[in-house]
Formats: sequence, C-alpha cells, structure tokens
Amino acid sequence: MSVLWGQVMLHSFHLYHERQCILKLHFSETCKSAIRKAASSDRLMSGQDYEAYSNNLYEKLMCGFLTGLNQFSGAIAEQEVTEGISVANYNTCSTANYKIHYLQLITGYKLVCFTSPEVPSLKNILEIIYSEVIVKKLLMNPDYQIGSPVNDLAIYNLIEKALTI
Repeated sequence: MSVLWGQVMLHSFHLYHERQCILKLHFSETCKSAIRKAASSDRLMSGQDYEAYSNNLYEKLMCGFLTGLNQFSGAIAEQEVTEGISVANYNTCSTANYKIHYLQLITGYKLVCFTSPEVPSLKNILEIIYSEVIVKKLLMNPDYQIGSPVNDLAIYNLIEKALTI
C-alpha cells in the first residue's frame, strides 16, 4: 500500500521507545526494498528468518542514524532559550529522494516518518499522533506494558488516518 498526497509520498512511520522500534508501518514498496537492500550485504546465519534478520538490522541502522541526527542537529542549531523543560525536539533531514521527520519526546518516545522530500513539516501531525494516539489510546491502556511492541490494529489505523489527512 502506498500513501500519496498529490504527487508526494509517505514511505513509512516508526515508533521507538528508548532504542527499540515498537511499531512500524511501511507504506511503499520503495521502503520495503530499501530495507532488503540494507540487509542483503550481510550474511544470514543458517536457519535464520531473513525477514526478521533484515528488520533487526534496519532497526539498528535507524537507531544509530537517529542518535547521530539528534546530536548533530543539536550541535549546529542555535539553541533557543526556553522557560522550563523542553518536552519535545523536532528535526528533519532531507536527501534528493527522502525526507525524515523526527520527533523525540522527553518520555523516551521517538516518532519517525519517511516521506518524499517535497512534504512540508509534519511536526504538528506527529505531535497529534503522540498526544491523541500514543498517550490516550496506548499508554493509558492498562493492558499495555511500556516499551513492548505494539500489535493493535486499531492503533495502526489511527496513525495511518492521522498521516493521510
């Protein structure tokens, strides 16, 4: 499934808690083939599931990249003086083919969205997804253990709906 906004594309959405990807939605074949390509140069242990192996490598690569992006952008950006504690940090990084929208929250959650480069800032949308879906539907659910993988189809659908508005 591909999500198009006019001629721009949403490739994927990821939710991290600390350094673990707990939810991922891949919307385009481009994204899926990039994951396979990133893992194809590594050797697969005999009997190991290729899909799980490539996803694990991709998640490790993403965690490292996001950590570097956050540190780099913090080092070069002029720091705004704010009153109180900053609860969120939003960054974007663009290439000729992709744009990464990254919202890191003081709670340890990171929302990451890959789009085509023409997509404007998704800061407001990612903040809404966090406050309305992650906090109200996931974290307030007494059955959910913080940091565990999200396997709730209703959560997936709410995130997809927020991203396609």
